[in-house]
Amino acid sequence: MNIAHLKIKEEKKLLSPVQKEFNRLNGKIERIKKNIEQIPVKINIIRTFQLEKLNPIKEKILQMQLEFIQKLDSMYDTTKLNTMQKEALALYIMEISDELLLEDIDSKTIDLLNDIYEKYNKITYSEKELEEMKTEENEMVKAMSEMLFGFDINDLSEDEAEDLLQKKMEEMLNQYDEEWEQHNKRKQNSRHNSKRAAAQQKREMEKKAEENATIKTLREIYTDLVKKLHPDLETDEKLRIEKTEQMKQITEAYENKDLATLLVMQINWLQNTDKNPQNQPDDVLAKYNKVLKMHIKKLEQEYNELIRSPFPFETDINPFGMLGATEIIIRKVLEGYEYKMNMKLKEEKLQLKKIGSSAGLKKLLSELYDDDDLDDDLYWQELENMYLKNEYF
Repeated sequence: MNIAHLKIKEEKKLLSPVQKEFNRLNGKIERIKKNIEQIPVKINIIRTFQLEKLNPIKEKILQMQLEFIQKLDSMYDTTKLNTMQKEALALYIMEISDELLLEDIDSKTIDLLNDIYEKYNKITYSEKELEEMKTEENEMVKAMSEMLFGFDINDLSEDEAEDLLQKKMEEMLNQYDEEWEQHNKRKQNSRHNSKRAAAQQKREMEKKAEENATIKTLREIYTDLVKKLHPDLETDEKLRIEKTEQMKQITEAYENKDLATLLVMQINWLQNTDKNPQNQPDDVLAKYNKVLKMHIKKLEQEYNELIRSPFPFETDINPFGMLGATEIIIRKVLEGYEYKMNMKLKEEKLQLKKIGSSAGLKKLLSELYDDDDLDDDLYWQELENMYLKNEYF
């Protein structure tokens, strides 16, 4: 049950500070509740924008990138390039393939990109180099596995090695948890045995006194509501049924130590009688204000957790701070994402257009590696010859 927005009316007399505080706290509760109620609305705005605006652009970008890499693959085989240009193009194709494999794509596209990547991986590295890399990798795995397990896991099958690594990881985590728990126990025992400062003792006493006062207020409100709303005291059958339901809520709130709910029910009862909240003495309202502050703290915690939570759906939008903004700001930010993605789409179209000819491909490679001499056959041939003759170093 939520606390309704209550307000003590200022009639002929001025409100007391406690009454003003009562109004201020209720107003703050109402604002926080409205903010919480707006969270699902904001999430729906973002989800709809992602589905209707961003996803179609994202699909077009992905399709353009696939066309681009397939065009590069085709031009590698059909365009006259020197050795260095071919190597640069092979590395570029591998780089794009690797990036696209991180996207949310179907299995058919994954197979296509894997095939392209493997093709140029073999071109870039000779069979001898690949074998040396494999040997280095095996030696590294051997050294690590002997350190962890005492033997070489290269001798195991892939499934056996994976199971062993998983088991070892669980053992390490369990050992870490156990050591951390023992550390905390030692720390707690040390604190318990040490002499606490007078200020700490005072804070604990104040906290305990506050808890006792809260329990006392809880009992007082509960007893008061039982006296006023007990169904056995009601002769009207319709009202008896209503009060029976109210008593269930009162009892449940009392058993759960839900002071805020009991306070709401008491205030609602006051509003339905001639005993309005404004007629309550300041000492009673002061107790109400204390509970209202507790309720505000709880609502603020709930709101902060909601706005910091990730979106419950896949999105290209950074959730940080989005749900805490107004709807107008959110829509402006979303429009910014749409603009950037459209610019990205135009950039992909331009890249595809650039490689419409061999000259365009060579120019693209030159731009990518920021070297005006990349398309100079004589330069690269000479450099390659110097390298082979070991004259470059």
